[in-house]
Amino acid sequence: MSHRPPSVRIEPTIDRWSPGTGGHDLNDLIARIHDRATRLGIAHLDLQPEPLIATGHQAQLWHPGILAKDIAMDVAAQRFGTRRLHLIVDQDTNEAWRLDVPYVQDERLRVRSLLLADQLPGVPTGYQAPADITEVQRRLAGVDSPLTADLLSVLDKLPPCESLAVQVAAVLARLKKPFAGDIPIMLVSDLVGWPAYESIVVRMLNEAGGCVTTYNKAVAQHPEAGMSPLIASRAAAVDGALGHATPTRVRRPDRQPAGVCV
Repeated sequence: MSHRPPSVRIEPTIDRWSPGTGGHDLNDLIARIHDRATRLGIAHLDLQPEPLIATGHQAQLWHPGILAKDIAMDVAAQRFGTRRLHLIVDQDTNEAWRLDVPYVQDERLRVRSLLLADQLPGVPTGYQAPADITEVQRRLAGVDSPLTADLLSVLDKLPPCESLAVQVAAVLARLKKPFAGDIPIMLVSDLVGWPAYESIVVRMLNEAGGCVTTYNKAVAQHPEAGMSPLIASRAAAVDGALGHATPTRVRRPDRQPAGVCV
């Protein structure tokens, strides 16, 4: 059986990107963040001129290491008097409602992986409808673990959300608040249409080898992280202004391809 490497879909396609009305205006971006914060009942982005510290991750039920980044950011913000921001990577196709539940068996710590809601494969979380919360609650209720109580309590008070990514981001904002405080959020898709964002995407498509080289330098500088270097087996080309790109396979030398940029 032939192996089909995982792929990343850019939706809408780059040639359809449009800034829309006021898309390049900072006030429009801030207003969008504030409107979402009001609807979700989470912190607003402080508009004071102090420096900004940001971290982030995909829209998914992440492991405690991601929470540690938010805690560190909160401590640093208090110490240095800066603002905080959590960036939601909503153009990825990760399984947003995948939950890893730890348990002990034969005196060893193990993990059981559960999918609490179905979603469309290969479609970014920012472009998918939110999950049916009653179905999430039903699947979660069948999990025999004391660790699910907090998650169930959050689901009872969840406001309406416009996408799967925003839904999971709202859940995580509530779960981490006792540990890292109330942190404003922004979606990567909020930046679509900004010249700087489009420029970075085009450069990544045109300069896949350079991106891999930069990544591998960081891996070599921090061997304690245990990360594997990547290999770009083919360069990408952009057809026209923000047009179509030929696939660029990026893989780790010790395993199957890690991803395909298209």
